[in-house]
Amino acid sequence: MLKRSISLNSGGFSLVELMIGITLGLIIISGVLGVFSSTVKNQSDNLKMSRLNQELRAVMDVMARDIRRAGYWGLAADATRPVGTLTPSATSGAISLTSSQPVASGPFVIFNTAPRTITGLKIISGAGSATITGYTNGSTVTGSVASTFTSTAAIPQGGWMIANPFTDAAALNDIIISGSCIQYTYDMNGDTVVDNNERFGFRYNASLSRVEMHKGGAITCPGTGDWEPLSSDGVVEVTSLTLSSADTQCINANTFGNCATGTPAKGDVLVSVREIDVTLTGRLQGDAAVTRTLTETVRVRNDRIAVAP
Repeated sequence: MLKRSISLNSGGFSLVELMIGITLGLIIISGVLGVFSSTVKNQSDNLKMSRLNQELRAVMDVMARDIRRAGYWGLAADATRPVGTLTPSATSGAISLTSSQPVASGPFVIFNTAPRTITGLKIISGAGSATITGYTNGSTVTGSVASTFTSTAAIPQGGWMIANPFTDAAALNDIIISGSCIQYTYDMNGDTVVDNNERFGFRYNASLSRVEMHKGGAITCPGTGDWEPLSSDGVVEVTSLTLSSADTQCINANTFGNCATGTPAKGDVLVSVREIDVTLTGRLQGDAAVTRTLTETVRVRNDRIAVAP
């Protein structure tokens, strides 16, 4: 009968060796899991930040594009370059203002075609200004003097213009910022008249943590008006909206100096080059750790030209 001989060297792992092997395995697995977990977390954070950035960028783009339209007037190009000299019949009171151009090609023809009306617009110049009260023909209108004319001498072409009604601060049509709310107007239908549905704006609603857009109609920042959400409810919480016009520059066209360096004299023509700084901060709903702040400077395309009262 054959007997099997078992070598003492062919035995398995000892308990110590098994424990060491298991410990090393656990360390390796722990390291792999740690790397995997970190990678997943980083990817999740990147996705969250990307989502937040996308949502806030969409809000900022809508705001910037619409604010840039502030003061748009379909007849601005014709208003700033009216043809012919202009002669006031008197220096104050109710007057007529007559252009040297023939009736058929006069500077007021284009401003009095349906559905447009020139009545209520302002004629401004360095020699004086008047609010138009009636249309006579393409060369002549009647007006009420707002700033006394220096004389009844003809004002040369290029020395007078028709003011943009959508940048008239006296009629609350200029850009107005009140806290985290902005309101402005632009000529959406091209009829030269500032209609109620051509008043626009944005505001921050702190109680609902969102940015809201004014839909048109009567508006007074920050409360009055018909507002609708612009940022996505349930996705993004907007934590702040800051608006500033501190970078706006005003030039006195009569003295060629900065409006801020001295008080403009009555009748001085003032040109405002307007910039609005917008800062928007938000976070993902339910995750306060994921935050983002966007800042943009919006150059308003339509400069405001007015006469100092």
